Amino acid sequence: MFLRSVSKRTPSTVFRILLLSVFLMASLKAWAQQGDSVYLFSHFIHNGEDGLHRAWSEDGLSWKALNNNQSFLKPEVGNDRLMRDPCIIQTPDRMFHMVWTLSWGEQGIGYARSADLINWSKQQYIPVMEHEKKALNCWAPEIFYDEGSEEFMIFWSTTIPGRFPETDGSGDGKNNHRMYFVTSRDMKHFSETRLLYDPDFNSIDGTLLKSGNRYLMFLKDETRWPDARKNIKVASAPSPTGPWSPASEAIYDKDWAEGPTIARVGKRWILYFDLYAAGRFGALASADLEHWEDISEQLIFPEGTRHGTIFKVSGATFDKLINREKQLADLWEYAGIAVEEPGYTVWGSSPIQDETGQTHLFVARWPAELKVDPGWRSHSEIAHYVAPSPEGSFRFSDIALQGTGKETWDKYGAHNPTIHRVGDRYVLLYIGNNNPKTPPHPSNQHIGMALSTSLYGPWERVNGKGLILSPPDDSTYWNFGATNGVNNPALLCFPNGTCYLYFKSEGGRMGLAVSPDIEGPYEQLPKPVTSNKQTIEDGYAFLHGDKICLLTTDNHGILEKGGGLLWVSDDGLNFRLSEQGFYPAEKYLGKKALRNARRHYGGEIIKFERPQVLMINQEPAYLYVTSGYHFFGKESTASYVMRYKKDYDEN
Repeated sequence: MFLRSVSKRTPSTVFRILLLSVFLMASLKAWAQQGDSVYLFSHFIHNGEDGLHRAWSEDGLSWKALNNNQSFLKPEVGNDRLMRDPCIIQTPDRMFHMVWTLSWGEQGIGYARSADLINWSKQQYIPVMEHEKKALNCWAPEIFYDEGSEEFMIFWSTTIPGRFPETDGSGDGKNNHRMYFVTSRDMKHFSETRLLYDPDFNSIDGTLLKSGNRYLMFLKDETRWPDARKNIKVASAPSPTGPWSPASEAIYDKDWAEGPTIARVGKRWILYFDLYAAGRFGALASADLEHWEDISEQLIFPEGTRHGTIFKVSGATFDKLINREKQLADLWEYAGIAVEEPGYTVWGSSPIQDETGQTHLFVARWPAELKVDPGWRSHSEIAHYVAPSPEGSFRFSDIALQGTGKETWDKYGAHNPTIHRVGDRYVLLYIGNNNPKTPPHPSNQHIGMALSTSLYGPWERVNGKGLILSPPDDSTYWNFGATNGVNNPALLCFPNGTCYLYFKSEGGRMGLAVSPDIEGPYEQLPKPVTSNKQTIEDGYAFLHGDKICLLTTDNHGILEKGGGLLWVSDDGLNFRLSEQGFYPAEKYLGKKALRNARRHYGGEIIKFERPQVLMINQEPAYLYVTSGYHFFGKESTASYVMRYKKDYDEN
């Protein structure tokens, strides 16, 4: 969930604790409430260093990441601290059991159990091959429960150099795997390790299926030399421990494949596998486990998914799983209207508190008769409002900034302010332009800065002109010739004086300019800091949980259209999408409260714009937003305040 601790350290020393963020979609809640079973896929990404990941599906074909594809469980055992090839089963007592590969070169495997897929037992190292001093590894363990014998069988693949000399040299490096197994009734006491299957070739990634009175093993032929196979085969046996038949011819050999897992989906079986060389997943479907149809093109998996196991869980289990997840979007509640000014369109409101505890808002506004658009381009000004508390009521104080009205870069539309205190000065960032007509607007948008020792002004534009960032002249930069200029600034300054200026530019992505001092000069980096393909904007930057965070809007539905996104970064240079930052307005106010909402700008979704966070004691305390709708039907827009819930129900 969204963490609460914040670091004051500089960029060179922060970011050692992972931001535990959780992604919870309303659609998942609705599905779980139906009480139907859901397919879960427990898997790893990359090298397995960050632990257990999960995806879910209703139809076995289209898979969606849970927890925004962040880890559910970190590896704690093994020299390499990996959690590759996770295999999870559920026994008749409804307990979940998981085994995994914990290292590339150890003689044991990992094990843990859970009643709810959320809270796991202490992770254990099971030394299944330590008696074989020459054993190189224990890869891809699987756990199988035989209800007849009421025993667990755990099996895996190991290379013991010289043990099978006829196929030495057939694998990558020294690898020449065979499958071994142990049994246990309680996962505490284990039988002696025995050979499970020697198919006369280098083999890994076995998985078992009971079908009637027989058992099927799907496995990977790991042969690399002299002729690479790297394909999926099947063998059969009268019991889980064998004896096993010779392996079949390859049932899939179009691409190198590994990590098979099988599930019953409707009236057919689907065998999934990792097409690791191609960077995607494949699948075969069969009604009789004999004849197979390639359905790989029908699959949709989250990017970066590696192999694991697919299994069914009840709607109740899934409901508990997703409702345990809290993300930043879940931690806001509607507090009320912040600023509403008759005769004015009110837009973004940026907050700050003074030494006495009063809350100040710097608000973009312009005459309502000019409409939201194009009024903001030509007549926006930055007004200053003050209240005794963050929730108001706010009263107008003064005009902080306006367009110069002269032949300057910011002749028109001082807009989208963000306010900060840096040292003993207040810093007011804004955007402006020299011609509101389209074209050239919005390509002529630039970013400016004004400074003051008092929140009441006077405000002096830095360097006499205010301009601190323009679109780059270098054609190798990502936003060279940007059709929307540079706009919507977000500022983060560190104790050593370094300042990071984030901004939106071409393609609706976020960029970064850096300065050793608040007044500049700011040097733009050549690449964007986000990799989104759909437009985001209105970033607000803050430190939280030893991460640099950007809270942006989600204009086109990367997670949910009309909501917000929380992006996090270790270094402030490369951001990854972490979770949903806020929901559309209806999630907080409800349909009934918005029944009279009046649209002044935007589409059918009543969404928030221009998120700005008030941090109190280094914690998010309030979120100030605006909207193209007046929620309660007034003749012009307003800004609103959302309260951060310090205490919330996790059950």
